[in-house]
Amino acid sequence: VPVVASAPSPGAGETVELTRAQQVTGERLTASYQQIPHIHIGMHVSAVWLKQFRDGYAIEGKKISYNDLIVKATGKALVEFPRLNSVLEGKQVRHMGEVNVGFAADTPKGLLVPVVKGVATKSVEEIAADTARLVDGARTGALKPDDMGGGTFTISNLGMYGVSQFTAIINPPQVAILAVEEERLRIPRCA
Repeated sequence: VPVVASAPSPGAGETVELTRAQQVTGERLTASYQQIPHIHIGMHVSAVWLKQFRDGYAIEGKKISYNDLIVKATGKALVEFPRLNSVLEGKQVRHMGEVNVGFAADTPKGLLVPVVKGVATKSVEEIAADTARLVDGARTGALKPDDMGGGTFTISNLGMYGVSQFTAIINPPQVAILAVEEERLRIPRCA
C-alpha cells in the first residue's frame, strides 16, 4: 500500500528549521529538566537599592544596568554560599574556586548564555563593560566559545519584560539558577 503524505491542515502555519545552536539548547534544557531535580524557591525582595545604586552611577555618567547590579550581588552571594557555585561531575559536586556568572541573552538566533568571568573580584563598572561586550557579541554572532564556557552559575532575568513569574531551567552541569522577575505593587481600587 503506497504511503500518501497528508497535506498540512489549513491552520498549521509555517515550519521553520531550528539552527544548530537552538537544537543544542533545546536538547540540553530538556535533558536538564528531565534529569536534574528542580526545586523552586521564591522570595520577594525590595529592589529599591538597585534603583538607588543605578541612579548614583548615572549621576557620575556611568551606564550601569539593573542586570549588572544583579550579577555583582549574585557574585557576592555565591562567595558566601559556595555550594551554589558548583558543578555536577558524575556522582560528585565540585565547588568552584572562581565565580563565573552566565546570563541568558536573547538573540536573533535564539537564547545564548555568555559568561562574565571572575565576578567576585570585579567592580560593577568592570562587570558592566563585560556584559556590554558579551551582549553585543551575542547579538552580532561574534561570541567566541570561551565567552560562553566556564560558567559556574546562571541568571535568567525577565524582569525587564514585565514578567512577574516564570520557571528557569538549570544550565548543566551547574547546580542552580536564579530567575529574576518583576513584581509591581498592586493597589486595590476603592469602591
